[in-house]
Amino acid sequence: MHIIGDWVFDPHSRYLSSDAAKHRLTPKAARVLLALVQEPGRVWSKSDLLDAAWPEQAVGEEALTQVIAELRRALGDDFRRPRYLATVYKTGYRLLPRPDDEDLHRAPAGGWAADLEAYGTYLEALLTRDAGGLAGAQSAIELFATALRMNPRLAVAHVGLAEALMYIDLMHPVEIARVQGHCRAALSLDGGLAEARSVHAVACGYQGDYGAATDLITRALTLGPNSGAVFYQAARTCMSAMALRPAAAMLERAASLSPGEPHALVLAGKVRGMLGDEPASIRNYAAALPRLNARLAECPGDFRARAGRARCLQALGRREEAAVDMDLAHVHADPMPYHLACTLAQNGRTEAALEALEHTVDLGWRGPFARPWLDRDRDFDTLRGNRRFERLAALVEGG
Repeated sequence: MHIIGDWVFDPHSRYLSSDAAKHRLTPKAARVLLALVQEPGRVWSKSDLLDAAWPEQAVGEEALTQVIAELRRALGDDFRRPRYLATVYKTGYRLLPRPDDEDLHRAPAGGWAADLEAYGTYLEALLTRDAGGLAGAQSAIELFATALRMNPRLAVAHVGLAEALMYIDLMHPVEIARVQGHCRAALSLDGGLAEARSVHAVACGYQGDYGAATDLITRALTLGPNSGAVFYQAARTCMSAMALRPAAAMLERAASLSPGEPHALVLAGKVRGMLGDEPASIRNYAAALPRLNARLAECPGDFRARAGRARCLQALGRREEAAVDMDLAHVHADPMPYHLACTLAQNGRTEAALEALEHTVDLGWRGPFARPWLDRDRDFDTLRGNRRFERLAALVEGG
């Protein structure tokens, strides 16, 4: 994700969006714009841009001329008085840099009212995301994107969208370039935004770049020492590296910083159990239960809270109550299948658990940490040795 004055350019979807308009660029135009935006101010020769957009193809300069014209139309630019894209006589083109980042920080078109509307849409996205389920996560992604179309300079919406893309039910392949683009956009708008660094760290951890992830998390914790979200994301980064002991401590710290938020405690219970620390695991599940009860009283359709409560009740030996929640989770219109597989396996419902896990793998749950996590996830201990489970584990490892 790149900000160009009043515009936001998403190279993944090829959309160029502003408060008032949205254009989808042709693939060649998107390639040229991506090259230009990665080095604003650089004078690109025509031959370099041709190589960027038409690799291993021999095309004439007229093709580039047509693409530049397309970009100017989309940006509403005038070659005689360019704001964005300047022609360098007898050489090529360059993207004009923002003077002192003024365009990034000034209010969106429409003034303060439009800014408030964008922020309201961002808050609606948070509520939608927290309702659980795939549809909720996908709706949140759309709402975050809508907020950014209203105000491309709303840094927290960039972070929200990046986080939602990372956590949409552990589905992979994650759109890492898109996630990192939003994190960079947020930091260009607000360099002190700790959550932008911590979400970026999760993305680096997913790629196996733990050196970069560690640097980002260290800086995020310095900037946000009292942010539950930062500690939660730090824990997820540790979990991707299978560093479970620091992950558990960070999850517990996240829970203490976010009173009422239940999911860090549920995950802490799971991780403590994976470490073999049953007393600490039970304490976390017991502490999560009243938070989950409050959440479900407020929002009975919250799938994640329903599955989490089933997990807690099961761990606390309240199997019949857990079974009620599992039945409700199993028939949920839009379940998140990995969580469902865990709760069903805990309750001994082997075939239903395998079905949910297979759905998770079919949706793309793979990656460098998926098989190590599956091997350590004690929720599936009752399934080990099952031929169907082993086939699924092999698919996860195969990527």
